[in-house]
Amino acid sequence: MIKFRLKSETALFIKKRAHTLQKLLRDREFFLNHSDIKDDREFIEAALESEAGRRALRTALKETKKRRVGAGMMNIQVCGAIPPYSHLLGGKLVAMALTGPEIINTYREKYAGYESKIASAMKGAPVVKQNELVFLDTTGLYKVGSAQYDRVRVPAPNGQIEYEDIGETSGYGSVQFGAKTREQLATVTELLEDRKAVRGRFGEGVAPKMRQIRHGMENLGLDGDLLKHESPRVIYAVPLSEEFRDYLFGLVDSPEYYWSMDDTAQEQQSIYDHWKYRWVSKRVQRDQTLDGIKAFDPIEDLSIGHEIDFRNHSISDFF
Repeated sequence: MIKFRLKSETALFIKKRAHTLQKLLRDREFFLNHSDIKDDREFIEAALESEAGRRALRTALKETKKRRVGAGMMNIQVCGAIPPYSHLLGGKLVAMALTGPEIINTYREKYAGYESKIASAMKGAPVVKQNELVFLDTTGLYKVGSAQYDRVRVPAPNGQIEYEDIGETSGYGSVQFGAKTREQLATVTELLEDRKAVRGRFGEGVAPKMRQIRHGMENLGLDGDLLKHESPRVIYAVPLSEEFRDYLFGLVDSPEYYWSMDDTAQEQQSIYDHWKYRWVSKRVQRDQTLDGIKAFDPIEDLSIGHEIDFRNHSISDFF
C-alpha cells in the first residue's frame, strides 16, 4: 500500500493522473448533456455526428481498455522451432500449443492476485485486474503470408481456433537505427532540451526506442517518416473465446472458452495429436525431410554467434 502511495506522488504519475482527469471531466459533459438518450445504439449514432461525441467515445473506450485489454490479451513475441524440429514443422506445433487450455491455466495462476504496477501507482493503492487470457496476437516476418501461421487451425470442443490474417502493420519501427545512432539521438535531445525526454521508466509509455529516436530527429529538424522502414508485416489475431470482444469490453465477466477446461491435460494432448496427424504424418514421408534431420549439425545449424561455443557445451546447457 505504502509503496504505491509513494509512487503515485511522483511527478510522472501526478502528471498522468492530471491528464486523465482533464479528459474525463471534459468528455463527461457530453454524456451528461445527452443523458436523455436511453438507447445505446441511438446514443452512439448521436455521438458519431460531432467531434465532441467521437472524442467522448474514444475516451470511454480507452478507459474500458485499461481495465481488460491489457490483462486479457497476450502478444506472441517469439514463436518457432530450431533445427532439426523445423524440418517437422515444429513451429506450427508451438503456435498451436499456445492456444491450449494449459496456457490459459498457467496465465491464470501466474497473474492470480497480481497487483498492476501502473494502475496501482495511478490510484495510490493496490489494483488487481482479472486474469483471463482470451486473445493472442502476433505478426509474421513479411508482408504476405507466413509459413509459420498460415493454415494453423486447432479443433476444440466448443469451436475451432485459428490464426486469422487481419491486416498488416504500417511499416514503422526502429530496426533500421543501430544502438550508436539511438544513443547519439538521445544525446542531441538531452543537450538541446536540457533533459532526458525518454528515460525508459515503467509507466512512462510504450515503445521507448521509437520515442527516443523521434525526439532526436525532431530536434535535428528531420522528418519523422524516417522511422518508416517500408517493411510491413502480416498481423494475426487468435481468439481463444467466441465472446472475447464482450469480455474485453467488460460486457461479460467470465468468458466461455473454446476449450471445455474440464481435463486440461487431455485437451492439451489433443493439440499434439492433431499436429501429428495434420502435419507430421505427411512430412515424415518426404525424403527431403528425413535427409534434413539426418544432416542436422548442431555446430552449423545452431550457430547463433561467437559467444556460444557448441563444441564445449551440450544442448542441455542452454535450457
